[in-house]
Amino acid sequence: MMEQTFVNGDIVRVTAPFLGEPENVLGYVYDEYSLSGNDHGVSVITENGCDLGGFSEDEQEKYLEFVRKSKYHYQFKNVIQLDRDFDNQIKPLFACSCERTGNCGC
Repeated sequence: MMEQTFVNGDIVRVTAPFLGEPENVLGYVYDEYSLSGNDHGVSVITENGCDLGGFSEDEQEKYLEFVRKSKYHYQFKNVIQLDRDFDNQIKPLFACSCERTGNCGC
């Protein structure tokens, strides 16, 4: 069972390369959902706008690392709307440099 449960609005670090995105790219959890049993899935889009899709609890534990809360809760409707909203609503959440410098004021 997972120690960390990721929720909508979390900024995460992806600890392995996925879909052409490099290891340690930052991502935003834009959706949460239930899988079979008590398994909690999350969907992640990277700072570069690549939708990595969903991660089961096992995949979250293996590939995602918590960075910080973003204070923004995205209302996911569909992937077309997510693509339209990315530049204005999600991309700005990665502007804080604290993930890279350790000096976080955001």
